Amino acid sequence: MTATALSADENRLVTNDKPVLIGSNAVESAAYAKWLTGASDNVTTATDLANADFPSTRAYDRYNHSITKPGSAAATYYFACDLGSSAPDFDMAMIAGHNFSGVSMTITIEVSDTVTFGSPSTIATWTGTQPSTRLVKYDLYHTGSSAMRYSIDTTTPYSRYVRLKIAKTSGTMIPEISEFWLGRRRHLPFKFETELDDKRTESRVGDFESKSGVTTRYTYNRGQARRSQTTLVDGSANIATVDSWWSECEQGTKPFLFCENPGTAPNATQLVHHLGALEFPLTYPNARQLSLEMREMAPFTATE
Repeated sequence: MTATALSADENRLVTNDKPVLIGSNAVESAAYAKWLTGASDNVTTATDLANADFPSTRAYDRYNHSITKPGSAAATYYFACDLGSSAPDFDMAMIAGHNFSGVSMTITIEVSDTVTFGSPSTIATWTGTQPSTRLVKYDLYHTGSSAMRYSIDTTTPYSRYVRLKIAKTSGTMIPEISEFWLGRRRHLPFKFETELDDKRTESRVGDFESKSGVTTRYTYNRGQARRSQTTLVDGSANIATVDSWWSECEQGTKPFLFCENPGTAPNATQLVHHLGALEFPLTYPNARQLSLEMREMAPFTATE
């Protein structure tokens, strides 16, 4: 696996909270994805320990509500993947829909050159008592402190092995996750023109009014983020960035990740759908106006 340091400009996009769109997930390319307990288990031949009712494929189905988990408790679990030979590059990670809240543990993402994860390199770490929110990193690196982008090698043998290590500080547990993303950041150059509308949410309810005039309200869901955003995208490189994101989410047919403030609020990264056509008209000789209509998919960040 090849690691390339991100440029100073790319790092500043996170520091300056420029919005980010993520349409690709390298985990979706996995030839094998399994729950394992052995530190040297072979990801291609070892038996997947997933609960039959909560299969490993749920970790990369782009649905936050469907979880995967192993069938029994252990002190340490690995969610190990062989990404295959054509997985997309990745420079961010997200673990969503977990049951780690309030638990003291160490969570790491490791990459290795070997199928048995000999001498793995750690590219992300979360330690201590974990929050209820999703876990997100926009700065992956295995050495030093500068963010890197990871690519699958194009020569044999392929260095394509990645795993999520979940180690409880004491005792055992059955870990749960709904989504494990290794995505490619696609930053917009400017903040949205409607950035002050960043708390727009909607709840869906049903009302029943009795003949006596008493209204009973039933809640279907609450706290769904709704974003109708517009921003200028100038320069051929930035325009190409939007084109790449649109292609990676298959022209808006697949859910994608969106974060308004990746530097100061990475855990507010949302899994969203785009509604309608992509509005991206040319407004100046080398600039386009991007309009996005996004709806968050449950479970919602507002209620985590």
